[in-house]
Amino acid sequence: MDGQAKSNAKKQHSKTMDYEEGLAFAIKLHLEDMEKPDSEKDRPRRSLQALCQEAQEEMRKRKKDVTLSHVTLKRQLDGGRSCQQANEENHGWITAEEEASVVAYCLELAA
Repeated sequence: MDGQAKSNAKKQHSKTMDYEEGLAFAIKLHLEDMEKPDSEKDRPRRSLQALCQEAQEEMRKRKKDVTLSHVTLKRQLDGGRSCQQANEENHGWITAEEEASVVAYCLELAA
């Protein structure tokens, strides 16, 4: 609704989603760097800190203020999970596959 303040929970959720979006953008930049052949000497591969800075600048252009850590980026690249992903897997009622099958079943019933 217009004119009403967001609750603290909604603000925190929005901040977390912005952070996840920024981290995903930094991972995308890293993967693009890794796809480049080593023979391209005009632009060497960037460090994780540089990738985080670039992702932060991109997020600021989108009017989202996030601060990314290169250590967190490294953990994600090494196969780690975000807190959100871990909570979904450990504390969720149903898995993502079960959720997809329930949605498909509901759509089938509606048709």
